[in-house]
Amino acid sequence: ADMVIEMPAFTGSVTRLMGVYLCNIPKEIGAIRSSRHDYIALASGLDSFFIYWGGSHFSLDLLKENVIDKLDCMSSNLCSRWIPTGKMRMEDTGHITKENVLTAMTNLKLRTENKFAGYAHEAELALDQRPAGGNLRVAFKKPYDTEFDYDKATNSYLRTWGGDADIDRNNQQRIAPKNVAVLFATSSQITTEQDYSGLRDPWKNVEEIKKTGSETITGRYNNVEIGDPWYDHSDSGDAFYYMNGKEIKGSWKKDRSKIDSKLFFFNEQGQEIRFVPGQIWVDILEPGQALRWTPAS
Repeated sequence: ADMVIEMPAFTGSVTRLMGVYLCNIPKEIGAIRSSRHDYIALASGLDSFFIYWGGSHFSLDLLKENVIDKLDCMSSNLCSRWIPTGKMRMEDTGHITKENVLTAMTNLKLRTENKFAGYAHEAELALDQRPAGGNLRVAFKKPYDTEFDYDKATNSYLRTWGGDADIDRNNQQRIAPKNVAVLFATSSQITTEQDYSGLRDPWKNVEEIKKTGSETITGRYNNVEIGDPWYDHSDSGDAFYYMNGKEIKGSWKKDRSKIDSKLFFFNEQGQEIRFVPGQIWVDILEPGQALRWTPAS
């Protein structure tokens, strides 16, 4: 993926990833999991075609309103399941091929030219200007905790996930983004007790039995304050960026008044971050979760 966004799918616990393919579509994309409303807003800001496998009640309500071009694998024969191997669960097996992504876009009569403005880039540092190493720890709750070890030779960050080297299924190579962005944003579970005054009421289209009855979903799904136009009071926060083996402090911003607003990355001077060419990995931590950068001694 050209960009990956990883953030909590349950407050203080499970994380979920969204891969973004801007330049190339790999032969297979997976695992495809159920949708969450926060990812809809982030995908819209990238002018994306959104592919998912079912979803939370709140995200499916929004998707019914056609807020984004989409494909639900739950009701499409263009998606398939792998045979589970190793640690894979059934939920980890959903996937789609490059050919079927393009077929879906043709069937839906979608344009193939992306209108996203993109992110600023600059040339990476020469080898003799790079530091010898460094370690970045992003302390999601175990076993979702992540580390990135900076590799001087490739100017990339070797990703470890839950204590294991993270490997790309398509090429069997270590996942090693060139850029890592860590944003801080509040997460909370969506409950019937919360006050959504001035915002969209998430419970408006939920049947009573799922509000307070025996099939209640109160507290099942979370909301990350990452600038969506429906349930967020906040649309900015602190951020830290890692590229060329160095740490840059800054902030992020996504205008919550528009679903398709761009997710901006800024340095401390308020200027847009200039990434180096290559994959951008975005981790969204909750306040209080630890972030530690240890440069090479």
